[in-house]
Amino acid sequence: MTDSSIERQKQVEELVDKGFAYLREREFVSALGIADELEELQFTAAFDIGAQAQVGLGNLSAALDLLERGLVLAPDCWRNWQLLGNYRSDNGEYREAIAAYDRALQCTDVSADSVYLNKGILASRCGDHAHALENFEKAIDPELRLPVASAKLEVLREMGRFDEALVLAEECLAEPRQEGDLSELLGGIAASRGRAQLELGVGPKGIRQASIEAIDEFGCHAELLDLVKDIDGAKVLYFLMDAIPVDDHPEIDELGGAFINCWMTAGDERRDHEELVRSSVAEDGWRVTRTIEFYEVNPALYRAEDPGQRRYLEALQQGMSLAYHTFERKHSRAIDDDFYRGKRTRGIPLVFNDLVEIVSGDLSGKFGTVVSVETVEPELEFVVQVNEDGEDVVFAVGQIKRR
Repeated sequence: MTDSSIERQKQVEELVDKGFAYLREREFVSALGIADELEELQFTAAFDIGAQAQVGLGNLSAALDLLERGLVLAPDCWRNWQLLGNYRSDNGEYREAIAAYDRALQCTDVSADSVYLNKGILASRCGDHAHALENFEKAIDPELRLPVASAKLEVLREMGRFDEALVLAEECLAEPRQEGDLSELLGGIAASRGRAQLELGVGPKGIRQASIEAIDEFGCHAELLDLVKDIDGAKVLYFLMDAIPVDDHPEIDELGGAFINCWMTAGDERRDHEELVRSSVAEDGWRVTRTIEFYEVNPALYRAEDPGQRRYLEALQQGMSLAYHTFERKHSRAIDDDFYRGKRTRGIPLVFNDLVEIVSGDLSGKFGTVVSVETVEPELEFVVQVNEDGEDVVFAVGQIKRR
């Protein structure tokens, strides 16, 4: 191998490592840039990295097109055939996915175990449990032990074979830990164990405790959180609120306000729970000025390591979890006090919660509610929550008129 080819190979390896690192960090635009460089160097990882980045950006069709183009250029790349099969499956194109997997198995140096795992997942999606288990049995690579077990557990539970599912889950959780971060897989397996135990009549108190211990060990896995929630018969509500410091807050002269995130276990009456949040916030020296968002939380929406997962768990354990995101005061305390207490002045003619009509600009003719003072100098501007879509928009005082 010549010096130039060695240098080129080193450059490619560094780019590949960087591209996959960007994918792990969810920096998808940067990953696309790496994919472009690798394609110029005519390296097949360009299409793998590029396709994953496109999916991360929500562009599944672009990912499929990219893989198809890459496979015309390099038809013996089994990894790209497998990824094409995965994305065809995600897109509901099951026949096309099977064809891609079968083509991957014909490639040189294919890791057949990986392809059989994905063929099994596809069969499971199609409701063909027998063929799913058949494919899982062919995936015997020890490094794929946990991914195969995780997929197999789902099939066994769907088939009502809870005894087998429980045995498999217990075996996986008792095995010595492999190298690498396997917390996501192990958390899911622990949740499958708990679900199987519930079906077999094991006491929910013990399952709940084991699930909390699994969360401590493997992190706030969405399925574990959902299991604890179901055992408790609870639902978790989320509130996002604006707040201002009250007079006796120790930092009232420095802080202009806060966005407050609240997770709480709840019944059916929103108003009662909203008042509980307001009361708890008041004990910390804050007064809620408005509720920006409110909804029931689905823990599956959280990405791995999302701080919201831990807050969700705290709500399940303690009833409520509060997070304050404070910001410094933009204006004098006197201006803020007058604005929030409803005292109009010559300098600040509008106050909190005033209904206004937008009289100029693209949103002319729409109505909204004043929520804060944006700037005083050089021009007086207010933040208005436009009623039609709830969006916060900044307007100069001359663009809005009090109704």
